[in-house]
Amino acid sequence: MKLDIIETQTHYHKEVIAMKKMIQFYITVVLFMLFNFLACQTNIKNTPPDEKLPPQPSQPSVNLEQVKAAFEKMEEIGAGRNFFTAKIDLPFLSPQEYQWYAMVLDKTKTPIRKISGYAHHPNIENKSHLWFYFFLYAPGDWINHLPRSETLGKYTSHYITFIMKKDNETICETTIERLKEWGDEKSTLIADLPSPPGEIAGYLELKDYTFFAKGDFRKPEGFYFEGIVKGNNGEWNYFVPTSILLGDEPEPDMSLVSDRGWLELNTGRTHRMMEAVAPARPFIEGWWDGKGYFHPDHKKVMIDD
Repeated sequence: MKLDIIETQTHYHKEVIAMKKMIQFYITVVLFMLFNFLACQTNIKNTPPDEKLPPQPSQPSVNLEQVKAAFEKMEEIGAGRNFFTAKIDLPFLSPQEYQWYAMVLDKTKTPIRKISGYAHHPNIENKSHLWFYFFLYAPGDWINHLPRSETLGKYTSHYITFIMKKDNETICETTIERLKEWGDEKSTLIADLPSPPGEIAGYLELKDYTFFAKGDFRKPEGFYFEGIVKGNNGEWNYFVPTSILLGDEPEPDMSLVSDRGWLELNTGRTHRMMEAVAPARPFIEGWWDGKGYFHPDHKKVMIDD
């Protein structure tokens, strides 16, 4: 009987000791969590002001009616046989998130492929001027691909469309009337300055040898080369490729080949295989379809001597 009492007391003491250890463990955990929470709160309060994110400046509101009015008051500040330069007085200093484009249109308000335009921001302090350079790249016989005016009998543009985008979303578009004759050999190469620069970077679309400046609203389709058009005295007539053949086009269901030959990249000259003429490098071999569009052969690009 006495032995039973001793064993019962021993077991009871063991349970008490285990309970105390468990209570101490939970108290330790709670105190640790509370300490961490208070430490975090203290760090937040004591964070130096210069380590906090500065408040974002509010963007100025843009009055689109004022922007349209500025486009409609476009001023021509440079002109020549193959170019003109337009100036827009913006109602505000243009933030970086805005992109500006312009295209020359024919009388049906269709963009003229051979005439490219792009925006230029002149370095004039505290001025909100925006320039647009428009230029014709149609060396040799390619000028014959321009739309001819029925009334004037000359290569004429009738309109300009100005486009304002923010983060690649069009927020303003305005079309104004502006008549200009292009490529008229009777007119002077430079009537007034400023003119576009002598070297302009962009993309040469191969199907009809059309060049788009890098700031053009249009982008190349099908096969193309990156490169630079060069010229002087207000005339651009030479292309220098700076890339390999880029782009792609879907494989036609039926290849209606009207002829085969090659396209010389510098000048746009074309030659048929049957001609007894040696190609001038750089050139690319290919074929023409029934519409007169050129399609390159992938593995027949001759650029280096």
